[in-house]
Amino acid sequence: GQALTNSQNHVYYTRKFGYFLAFLNFIPEITEIKTGEIKVPSELKTLELNSPESVVIVIAGLTSSTFFWFWNIISDCRNLNRRDILAFPFNPDILPKDTRNSLFQLGQNYLSILHSNSKKMLKSGLSIQTFKYTACKPIIDEIDRILAQHYGFTEEELDFIINYDIKYRMGKDTGSEE
Repeated sequence: GQALTNSQNHVYYTRKFGYFLAFLNFIPEITEIKTGEIKVPSELKTLELNSPESVVIVIAGLTSSTFFWFWNIISDCRNLNRRDILAFPFNPDILPKDTRNSLFQLGQNYLSILHSNSKKMLKSGLSIQTFKYTACKPIIDEIDRILAQHYGFTEEELDFIINYDIKYRMGKDTGSEE
């Protein structure tokens, strides 16, 4: 495969997922233990955006329970495909300034908490960086509140989205699977 480099204007995600979809602005670390060789996660995909700020805003939007619910409705729920992401009506470049600013702050907080809670998991001779998404649920809920205002959801609709699949999503953490 081609070598991927960390770019400031890329959102990284994998087609494989657990109860949380992982969107990051960096490539998760996977190292072969014997050789120290850095590996790229299998099925790693990228979205290219026009600024680092848009990357963080898109990560916030795609990390939301709103997107998770949307994706559950439109997809086969087996793979996260580019077309599913592109079908989501969310363009960071045309959001109102205050919505952009709020999502940017929340996206930065989300990424910071993910980083600080990441751990190394040993599996099949690899050291794999894994993330505790449940630690981010309060921030994800805040992101959903901003999106609910943006999309004009009622309180009931917001409540439904925040609690969507919650017992499964909160009962299990997912790692970056190789």
